[in-house]
Amino acid sequence: MQEYVTEKFMKQLEKAVRDCPHPDTEEEILYMGKAYVTFFIENPQYYKFLYFHEFMTVDLSLYSTGNFPPFEFLRETVIRLNHINEKKLSEYEQELELLKLWSDVQGLASIESMRGVKWNEEWEDTIVKILCYNNRG
Repeated sequence: MQEYVTEKFMKQLEKAVRDCPHPDTEEEILYMGKAYVTFFIENPQYYKFLYFHEFMTVDLSLYSTGNFPPFEFLRETVIRLNHINEKKLSEYEQELELLKLWSDVQGLASIESMRGVKWNEEWEDTIVKILCYNNRG
């Protein structure tokens, strides 16, 4: 079951990046982030299933391997975009950037999946606004 859910999640993230109208730009991260949170809006039962079991492994080091595939995809995308856009960030700064991005989407997915949390706005609009606000500059 874990492989099925992870594969379904990965397909949604990969499709989001492929569908980005401006490839090789920071917009890919926005599309991926929106897909990340939307996956759990559409499949709330999967959040607890994936993140409250011990089969998920994440090493926050920039060049780690063997991570939970959705995190690995985000990590590879951040590294690729930093290279393409010639960002002059140290390894530590890239790790902080990666942690910030993952914290944003993971936090939003967690909040959205809580049964007692109510929000009168559209989640998709909220996701975009928060990701754009938190990742500017």
